Amino acid sequence: MPPNPHLAVHSASLPPSAGPSVPHHSTHPHHGRYPTMPEGSRYVPMAQPTTTVMAAHLENVRYHEIQKVRAEEQRRESQYALSQIPMSVNRPSMYSSNTDISSVPSQNTGTSMDKTFDALNPNPSMPPPPPQQVRTQPSFQKAMDVRNVRRVPTNAAGDREWSRSCCVSMIDGFGMCCCATWCPCMAYSKIKSRMSFLERNNYPHPSGGEVCTSDCCVHGTLTTLCGIGWVMQMGLRSSIRDRYRIRGTACGDLMSSCCCTPCSLAQQSLELELEEQALTGTGKWNSSLQDRS
Repeated sequence: MPPNPHLAVHSASLPPSAGPSVPHHSTHPHHGRYPTMPEGSRYVPMAQPTTTVMAAHLENVRYHEIQKVRAEEQRRESQYALSQIPMSVNRPSMYSSNTDISSVPSQNTGTSMDKTFDALNPNPSMPPPPPQQVRTQPSFQKAMDVRNVRRVPTNAAGDREWSRSCCVSMIDGFGMCCCATWCPCMAYSKIKSRMSFLERNNYPHPSGGEVCTSDCCVHGTLTTLCGIGWVMQMGLRSSIRDRYRIRGTACGDLMSSCCCTPCSLAQQSLELELEEQALTGTGKWNSSLQDRS
């Protein structure tokens, strides 16, 4: 029977009593099917590949099983710790009161569960925290327009009507109407000084207007000699309309100043008074609008 080529070694490495050596170029029928051994080396049988693969597969399965067991233990510990929190404390949605904790371990489950419980509820004897107050941001409020205190509707161009008509001004501004009836020059001078002070300082006149001015003398002279002092009122009325963006024409200014001097001056005085009250924070219109806003 010929020697097994797997156990063949080089003849130089065997003692003389080991028998005849197998030549390197053997005529054995299995010659050429196996790798050539290096000179002077011995053949060492290797482990079967199937055994190594199976061992690695079993180790991988065992590792994943251990990870599943650990994850399940951590889940149960977290459920138990959260079940000890009072119901008044807000819980996460995933741990509601309907969570099944029938499989929760006992209280003495180990130090890891105690650490989780202490972290979630550091002092169980303390009362639950008070509910947080929800702070709502105040809604945006449109700032009051001091030149349209009564919020008279405007058109697409931004123009509006007078805050009071001539007839209403005769009642609301009765004092100014009486002054304009007997001394229109003084009423005109007072209104014009208030208007000029507002334009220069954007603040009401400290004394409520000046009476004895050059405008008063000119208006009185024209009214006494020619009866045309109302001509000066046309320019004042037009300036007030431009300041408050009130609709009107020069013809309307002429007619109101000529035909109804007291009512026209009272109307202009009340329009200035609304802005003065808005700037100083006084007056019934200003307080009512603040209560409404």
